[in-house]
Amino acid sequence: MSEYPKKRARVHVAHERVPLNYDVDYTMLRSRNEGHAGLILAPRATFRDDFSWTTSATWVAPRDDNKYGLDPNGDWHDEELENPVFADPPPETQKKPKQKSKILRWSGTSFSRTWLKDLGLVVQLNHISLHCSNVLPCPATFKILHTNGIHPVTIRYCGCKRALPHHIQLLRRGLYPANQMLPETCVTFSLLRFLHQLSLTSKASTYNFYRALEKMMTNTGLDLLKQGGRGHVENGVATTKEGKLVVPCLTCPRQENLPEGWEKAPVGKKFLYAFILCMDANFRLKNQLVSSFSADPGLGIGWAYMMPLKTYKAYVLSQANAQDISTCVGFSALAKANTKFSKGLQYTGVGAVTCGWSEMFLPCGVGNLQKGERYPNMDLIFASFLCFIYALYILISYDIACQWFIHLLERMDNWPESYQIPSTTQIRPALPKMHEAGHARKKHERLSLCYLRGVGLTDGESVERMWAGHNALGNAMKIMGPGTRHDVLDDHFGFWNWQKYMATGNTLVRRYKDAVLLRNSQVEAHHGLTSTISTDQAEEWERVCRVWEDEPYPKAKSQNPFHVEGATRLKAGGVVYHSMSASAFLTLGLELEEEQRRVTTQAKTLAKGTTQQHASLTEQRNQLWTKLRNWEQVRSVYMPGLLQYQTDHPPVLKSDHPEDSPLLLPSSIPANKQQFVCIPSLAAAEEKLRTAQCHNALNNLQHILNMKSHMVQFKNANIRGQQDGTWSRAIITRIHDRDELKVLLPQDVRSYTNPERLRKGPGRRGTLEDDAVPLSSSTNLSPNPEDTDGIQLLPELRTQRDGTGETRRMLSWIWLVGGQGSNSENNDLLCSEWAKSRARAARAKEEVVLLKEEMQRATVTLEWRADWWMERASLRRVDAALAEGLRAYAEDQASLQHTLQAHFLTLWKDPLSQPDNDEDNINCDYEYDDSDDGEHDIDSESHNNVDDVEHSGGESVEEQYPNEYEDDEDDL
Repeated sequence: MSEYPKKRARVHVAHERVPLNYDVDYTMLRSRNEGHAGLILAPRATFRDDFSWTTSATWVAPRDDNKYGLDPNGDWHDEELENPVFADPPPETQKKPKQKSKILRWSGTSFSRTWLKDLGLVVQLNHISLHCSNVLPCPATFKILHTNGIHPVTIRYCGCKRALPHHIQLLRRGLYPANQMLPETCVTFSLLRFLHQLSLTSKASTYNFYRALEKMMTNTGLDLLKQGGRGHVENGVATTKEGKLVVPCLTCPRQENLPEGWEKAPVGKKFLYAFILCMDANFRLKNQLVSSFSADPGLGIGWAYMMPLKTYKAYVLSQANAQDISTCVGFSALAKANTKFSKGLQYTGVGAVTCGWSEMFLPCGVGNLQKGERYPNMDLIFASFLCFIYALYILISYDIACQWFIHLLERMDNWPESYQIPSTTQIRPALPKMHEAGHARKKHERLSLCYLRGVGLTDGESVERMWAGHNALGNAMKIMGPGTRHDVLDDHFGFWNWQKYMATGNTLVRRYKDAVLLRNSQVEAHHGLTSTISTDQAEEWERVCRVWEDEPYPKAKSQNPFHVEGATRLKAGGVVYHSMSASAFLTLGLELEEEQRRVTTQAKTLAKGTTQQHASLTEQRNQLWTKLRNWEQVRSVYMPGLLQYQTDHPPVLKSDHPEDSPLLLPSSIPANKQQFVCIPSLAAAEEKLRTAQCHNALNNLQHILNMKSHMVQFKNANIRGQQDGTWSRAIITRIHDRDELKVLLPQDVRSYTNPERLRKGPGRRGTLEDDAVPLSSSTNLSPNPEDTDGIQLLPELRTQRDGTGETRRMLSWIWLVGGQGSNSENNDLLCSEWAKSRARAARAKEEVVLLKEEMQRATVTLEWRADWWMERASLRRVDAALAEGLRAYAEDQASLQHTLQAHFLTLWKDPLSQPDNDEDNINCDYEYDDSDDGEHDIDSESHNNVDDVEHSGGESVEEQYPNEYEDDEDDL
């Protein structure tokens, strides 16, 4: 190092920190004048004098005793100062030890997790010497959140003369307390800095970040190959077969958890061994044309949830000209996926078949969609999973099952040989409950999960809930390579399954409690309704219901007890004029009338619109013309004299547009000529529909007025300023524009401006003096409903509500009034309500029995999983050290299965101890039909044994899944 000049001009000097691996600071002085630099060692002063605490801190306290310090005489500090500045650190200090999130203790055969707290670690605050003469304990549940997980820690507060507030003691140790009074949770500063940067870059929520910390300490089911037991067999990775790395469903029927002779079970119990599957597509998980499988092949395509690439791709290409999916309702998602939204995409989404009970992904049950939701893609995805199970009865819930199932047997002939389904499998289609309302109601009772026997309370919408949990992956999936995308999807699907696997106990017991309550209420309601009718009538309706249920799909021969329309007329010898019934014809006419009014209003609004708006209006008019032409063909059937009437009274057309074309419904024909133009009772049927339309219009008007009143009051109480006021007024105005309501006149709204109903407002907030009392109660935040017409502007606490659909619907009191005999005019309507009530009670009973069966199957599956792991503990012939590790891991996994089994049995103690009284009175004594009329059968001898499909792993569940139902056993 060159010497410094004896005298030099004053220059700007920069001080820079040099990061070293020693606990000492050096200051480097660098001159910017001539490019040469010099180093000055500036060691920190050692605090060993008597005034160290008073001179180095802002608070006065006695010094610690040096005999308890880490460097009593300062020799370590002086030794570090004398070391060379730029010398390399010793080899043993070049690598810092890896920070572990777990501490494992060897028990002799396997590792078990423990904590430093259990090993006796105690952290003393406010003393560098870790010694205090008067310690104060912390709560026993004290936890610290750090970047490597959540750790239970024993903290001792300082209580001597130098004591500070507890939260200050924690902050000085780098721990941020959750509260200042009695903190039980603290967060390290390093974790807060990491969360800050993570939220800024990824926009992740704090809740999801906390969940990730939890999973770092408790989640063990994410290593696919390891949890699949591939390390316990020779050449485990190379010999991994398709679908072997999934987290299995505990409740699905398989050979390992079914009783002997289940194939010959009584008629009333066969539904217990059926598979309920749900199938649907997700167009959020699309992928752009950014790479190929040759450049990004992926690590294990086909080993878990995604389908094998080769066979699937070859079949889809061979069916490129096959008919696309069609539906009776025209879901917008299908239309979008098949048109302009597929441009520039390698995959427009994914399709999947999932378990309808446990909401879990199935092996090789997810496939890519090259161009929308087409039959070849969905067919092979459905067939791919069936290769892994042995089932005689399968119910498949699909939102377009009414169309997809029609030619399924014909398309099966083109499936690859390895995907062929044996001829003895019985498949029944069904519609999800939420999607059912969007379908045409006629003949869809045969697809309704509310009326199909053996399905319990299954709603068929499980796949929609599963997609909702993975839609957030959409943005990341767009730009991934195809192989990476497969691996990432497998990883996320495995995580989803593992959470369901661990939560099976709480899920089933919660469903059981709800099912018992629903069963009791529905059975009691059905008994009350049955008591109001005669015994002979009830027996006749019971016979009709059983005949309809026993008939195989498509149930075209027997009478449908759930459908009312036209029943009385057909019984009286009426004639069926058209496949579209008279009521459906009139309903469609009223809908066209409403659409004509909507197009007329839009045409007036777009008088000076843009070119694009006029093009949209033209497209709507063309669609309306098509509907009118189709409707007019049916109109000639139900109004045969209309042609002669039009000849005698030619209509006057306002324009050539479809919205001005007269529909000529029966009400537009003079009453004295209706009998010559229309079929009998058609005009009376329209009158009833018009009356119902008036009631709906009044209800809608009341709803709109209530909504506007609420919004106006909210605006007056909360909106300030010109910009916000204009925006709110525009929103309120659009309410009337949407429903095409007239402007209310003063005489129409006089009840709203009645002086007797007006009350003085509370005034603007913050304008009252200290001693002033507001007009409304200042202590009660909830206003009096009588003063506000039932409208409350303050937020209300929302609690969980029961379902309001057909499953949980309760009969009105009017049906329980006596006198509804067989001679009543509403006999057919009463029959329909009785059949629906019977179905609700039967489904609730089935749910209770199914849940108890699932609990038993899950218990047996966990025991089988434990034995499966113990068998693999000694399969490989390796050296002693590796054999010991393999056995330890296998025993750890087996211990997890036994721990879960014990925990679940504790939760299920009451349900499993209840007698099976529902099985004898469940009204499910039906036999699956073996004919080929709309169903497909499976050969029991040809199936794939999937002994190696199941795999899992985990740790103790006492902390993560406490017995939260222990205090509610009496409710069961």
